[in-house]
Amino acid sequence: MRWAQRFGSPHYTRRNFSTDNATGLLLAIGLAALVSFNPHRGTTFIFFTLVVTQMFFFNALFHLGATIVYAAWSPGLITSLTVFPITFVYLSRLAFAENLLTDRSFMASLLLAGIAHVVVVVQTVYRVGPESVEVVEAPGEHAMKASEAQAG
Repeated sequence: MRWAQRFGSPHYTRRNFSTDNATGLLLAIGLAALVSFNPHRGTTFIFFTLVVTQMFFFNALFHLGATIVYAAWSPGLITSLTVFPITFVYLSRLAFAENLLTDRSFMASLLLAGIAHVVVVVQTVYRVGPESVEVVEAPGEHAMKASEAQAG
């Protein structure tokens, strides 16, 4: 969270962090269950585009790129460089072996997931865009600001 406040938006709160990560986790679990119970090319494409490619491919690139660009350690870098690539390759090979992904659908998933990942990061971490204009305060922040204003 502190990294996001320092290099992203100072308005990024613990609540934003928790909400963003919980949303991603629930989406991953839900879509993994969908593919598990309904293993078709369409559901696999959705799962890869919304979860696998964003989480295990572009998220890894983001953490590596952010560490290089900001010359500061990006939390999540180790997981992004160790666990994520292995998981991405494993799930991709499995989907290809089961004929649930084709070269064309895989490339389309990469393209769409890349665009989606940029939009999500810009809106959530950097707090840019129409959905991100409103600043969400963490519990107690308003009370603390009010007491500081009274003291000043």
